Amino acid sequence: MIRRTTSAPDSGWRMQVVRPVIYIVVAVLAGLSSLVLPAVADAASTSPILAVPHENQGYLQSLSCTSIAWCLAVGQQQTYSQGAEAVPPLAEMWNGSSWTEIDTSSIASPNGHGPSFEHVSCATPTFCLIVGGGGPAADSTSRVFRWNGQSISSVASLPSSWAMDAISCVSPTYCLASGAHMQYANQFDPVATYGVLAAWDGSHWRRMASPSKFVSSVSCFAVAQCAALGTADAAGHGTTSLDLLHGGTSWKARKVTLEFGDASKFRAEGMRVAGLACRSVTFCVVTGGADSHGRGGYVNGYVARGGFYTPWSGQQTGPTNGSFASPASCGSASDCGLIGQFNHGSGAHQGQYVIRLKGTAWSAHPSPGGYTAYQWSDIWCGNGHCMLVGLSDPGTGTAPPTHPAAAEI
Repeated sequence: MIRRTTSAPDSGWRMQVVRPVIYIVVAVLAGLSSLVLPAVADAASTSPILAVPHENQGYLQSLSCTSIAWCLAVGQQQTYSQGAEAVPPLAEMWNGSSWTEIDTSSIASPNGHGPSFEHVSCATPTFCLIVGGGGPAADSTSRVFRWNGQSISSVASLPSSWAMDAISCVSPTYCLASGAHMQYANQFDPVATYGVLAAWDGSHWRRMASPSKFVSSVSCFAVAQCAALGTADAAGHGTTSLDLLHGGTSWKARKVTLEFGDASKFRAEGMRVAGLACRSVTFCVVTGGADSHGRGGYVNGYVARGGFYTPWSGQQTGPTNGSFASPASCGSASDCGLIGQFNHGSGAHQGQYVIRLKGTAWSAHPSPGGYTAYQWSDIWCGNGHCMLVGLSDPGTGTAPPTHPAAAEI
């Protein structure tokens, strides 16, 4: 069932980020001039902020669009009187002119805890898969949900010990999900022991051989043709390989060198990949950064592009106090976007920016709404447009977030 919709402008809300943008990037390709970032004071944009109807507190975490005229965004409601374990999921649909909240009240968790919506991928406006969890820590069950154009319901779930952190769908009968097998020493201390992959055939999941010890991200560009980022640990550190799945049966690996600039510095601080976006075997974008090891976030960031049969190029850049970003979203080999943000040494947010690839050049643009009003968590770009989702007005206090947000640029 679909419920309440509106197209009125969003009003002012106050909130604090509870699921901050996780990854960090501000970088340009080798051979291009350094990325010029707008001043924080000028971060407000004239891009429209879109009204997102929702009665309770909440935020949007993941976004998937088939075009700028249709998107599905998922996240969590925040109803703190119920306790964290009872928080219901949140889903919103964009039809090209307004957002509509989707009723999730009938979705129950088998262990009595409220399920979570964490990552979504849509092949068509009538087919999306959402991966999430069923509750906190050791009581959690890995959950999968399907959008059929009218409502969201549970489908065949993955093993409860799996925590899925990426999914990519290219048709209603083919999706690939990646994550990690979790071992729980106790309710609050999960340990990722190895990476897991599963392919969706329209009704069932089939476990796939993992090309690396861990897989931090997957991106499919055709049925049974996907790329995966292989890393040494579940956090995305270590030697990175780009692995190609062809025909859905075996992987072909290619080592991707992501040490740009001062390689010894990057080795000492540890590279960490943030995301992967592929359009073909010849075009992928990898984003990431280098750990600061307790110095308030990450230092430096990178964005690199290339493919299995084309050379890779990239360059680290950004301020010394660190630069964060989301995984990239690419509508084509000349149209990509990602979310970047600077941090103070203490880790406090300083400003967000939208970083775009238009043609062959990367450029930075002000964040929609400005830093003080919105915190963006995911982005989709295609045909010269981008959609962003997140939450309104992170604020500076300790109050929880109060409203999901979206913007089109």
